[in-house]
Amino acid sequence: AEWGALIRLPAYVKGIAGRLERLRGDAIDRDRAAMARILPHWTRCLQCAQQDAAVGRERPALQRYRWMIEEYRLSLFVPSLALRKAASERMLERAWHDVERDVP
Repeated sequence: AEWGALIRLPAYVKGIAGRLERLRGDAIDRDRAAMARILPHWTRCLQCAQQDAAVGRERPALQRYRWMIEEYRLSLFVPSLALRKAASERMLERAWHDVERDVP
C-alpha cells in the first residue's frame, strides 16, 4: 500500500491545490460537508494507529484503510483526480471491518 500511495502522491498534491482553489470561491459549505463525511473515518484511523503504536503492532489492513481515506478525500474534493474506481463510504466500511479482523 505504501508504494501505491507514493505513486499517487502527485494526485494528492494536485488534490490539495484543487481544494484550495475551490475555497477561493463560494465552496466553503461544500468543503465543510465533505470534511464531515471524512472525519469519522480519519478519526477512527488515527485512534487505531495510536493504539497499535502503543503495543508495537502494525496492521496492513489499517494502512490500506488509511490510503483508501485519501482516495475518498480526492473523490469528494477533486473528482477528476480520483481513481476510476474511487473509494466510497461502503468501501471504507468494508475496509474497516478488515482492520478489525486484522488483529494478531
